[in-house]
Amino acid sequence: SHRMEDHRRVEQFLTSSSLNLLFSFFTFLVFGVVLAVYNLGIFLVFLLGTSLYAGWIILFLKKRRQLDYKYFEQAGRNRNVTYQLIQSMQEIKLQGCQQRKRWEWEDLQAELFHLNLQGLNLHQLQQGGSIVITEVMNITITLLAATAVIHGSMSLGMMLAVQYIMGQLIGPVDRLIGFIYSLQD
Repeated sequence: SHRMEDHRRVEQFLTSSSLNLLFSFFTFLVFGVVLAVYNLGIFLVFLLGTSLYAGWIILFLKKRRQLDYKYFEQAGRNRNVTYQLIQSMQEIKLQGCQQRKRWEWEDLQAELFHLNLQGLNLHQLQQGGSIVITEVMNITITLLAATAVIHGSMSLGMMLAVQYIMGQLIGPVDRLIGFIYSLQD
């Protein structure tokens, strides 16, 4: 069952993830050039924010991989213990070791729960940092665009276009991060 899950991960990576990355790169390139033509400063702030965002995500990949390995190992042990319980039920009753086997199974469940909790904590920390980085980047870009409108170097329509372009650029960045996760998986 876990093997089938691995095959599904590889198949999804080779088909949809790779294709999404190609389209995302093309979209990023086109809208990035348009944003750079509108205002190079805003484009540079966007590149810096995107780099920080990607760096923040990459910072957690090693820990994510370690948790994934630990979870895989524990899930394998859990399947083995469950299989042993099912196959050896009569022997367990004859030997009178139900309590010990139950404690062994409960310990494994607790370890799996703690691994899941660690994974959730890691994900929340990663998401929180990502949100802070993207929001600071968005606020900075909005301030730069509004200042440019006030000084007359950008029209209000151009500012709205910049906001639209930013929305179009965030999608490919998120898909790139998804691709990194798929590559790691």
